[in-house]
Amino acid sequence: MLDKLWIPAIAKSGFASDDLDEVREYMDVHNGAHWRHARHPGAVGFLLWYRDGDGIRVAGCRMQAPQAIRGSVDTLTVHLTLSGRSDYRIGRRDIVTEPGDLVVLPAGRELTIEAHGLRRLVLQVPAIARERDGSSSVSHRSLPPAALASLHRALVALARVDGLPPEEQGVPRAHAESRLAGWMLGQLPGPAEARRVPRLAPERVRRIEAWIEAHLQEPLSLARLCEQAGVGARCLQVAFEAHRQLSPMAFVAERRLVAAHAALARGEYGSVTAVASAFGFEHPGRFAAGYRRLFGLSPSQMRRKSYPQV
Repeated sequence: MLDKLWIPAIAKSGFASDDLDEVREYMDVHNGAHWRHARHPGAVGFLLWYRDGDGIRVAGCRMQAPQAIRGSVDTLTVHLTLSGRSDYRIGRRDIVTEPGDLVVLPAGRELTIEAHGLRRLVLQVPAIARERDGSSSVSHRSLPPAALASLHRALVALARVDGLPPEEQGVPRAHAESRLAGWMLGQLPGPAEARRVPRLAPERVRRIEAWIEAHLQEPLSLARLCEQAGVGARCLQVAFEAHRQLSPMAFVAERRLVAAHAALARGEYGSVTAVASAFGFEHPGRFAAGYRRLFGLSPSQMRRKSYPQV
């Protein structure tokens, strides 16, 4: 059944390349800024097909060469692994997907994905994302055969629309897209599964996150974050766990690693140790371990990639 869900015939647009730099450039433009690293030199075997409808996107992505990807999704997104394997790192949570596994990713959630010979189906429905703003959580489960068969029927219905004369496609397309959106809605965590909405509103969490970004090179403690947010430690902890699946201080460490990554790419500070120190990492070994976990290579490897003469 999983092979039947790979239906590039329904695509309206697509992209294919064996060159990692071309893939980075294309995905930066179409999916937003991200980091991508191939585990081995040579052809990456990347293929993307997608179809944008009235309020729905369905896409298929293939990555033959093992890759590490760091980025985020801009709207509520469903990933369904069709073949190969993906290792997700989202906050403190590690998820390993096998064929038939589905992962729900809330909008704005940053993550690292290690893809191994992957084929994946991607679904996005912005209207559902707006309804679930601030209330969806990351979820992972293996889909039963009945759910996969239902998805296949919805995709086939969408493909059949293209065989109709253009003047007859309107209503059938709307029905097919509605059917696909309904399937996606049925896969999202229900009220009993989802985390409680924290007392700290999502807008206030985003404001404190922006403040953290602006002060990464300053001493930051939980007490200082609570003072800035105007709430107690427990409230701040619950809010960050709900929205980021990270504690406040773990979020600080992650953002410092991202800033250090950018500094290494620009060749700033002269050495890896100096970069670590500039962003508050007192132990170079811990900095290197955290960096590798986030970006799939060591800080020194990144520095050599950006500035081979160093």
